[in-house]
Amino acid sequence: MLEQVEEFFKKLTVGYEMIQHERVYTSEDGKDIDFKGAMCCKNLFVKEQKGENKGKLYLISLSLDKKANLKEISSKLGISRLTFCSDEEMYDNLGVRSGSASVLNAIQKNNGNVTYIIDNELLKYDKVAFHPNDNSKSIIFDPKYIKTILDECNVKYIYLDF
Repeated sequence: MLEQVEEFFKKLTVGYEMIQHERVYTSEDGKDIDFKGAMCCKNLFVKEQKGENKGKLYLISLSLDKKANLKEISSKLGISRLTFCSDEEMYDNLGVRSGSASVLNAIQKNNGNVTYIIDNELLKYDKVAFHPNDNSKSIIFDPKYIKTILDECNVKYIYLDF
């Protein structure tokens, strides 16, 4: 999986740096890691809880230090309520287990079921860090390439202000 991400970045000629660190499962786990000046991103895998699109899947990416208000995000998306997905749903739809979700999952597994939601604030940083389908590593790159990556993977995505 890691090799697939690195090959993808090279194919798109996206500059990056890979770092290794302790396994990160929660945003709290990542607070003591040196991400070399990059904003570490947390990712939440959620689904629509009710309504006509019940079960619709979203992967929300935002800065590690920001709290995700699911009620606010639901409102901005025009849906009733979001709830967290199970580890099994994550594996079935992203190909990873808890702690390894990120926008880079689209490189490995794209079944068209997931809409990626990226906080616009991430674009303000010089560098961002995401797990490359492995929560013991982070790949650091310019956030302007998030759109390029998602476009190349042909996935649905939305930029929002949280």
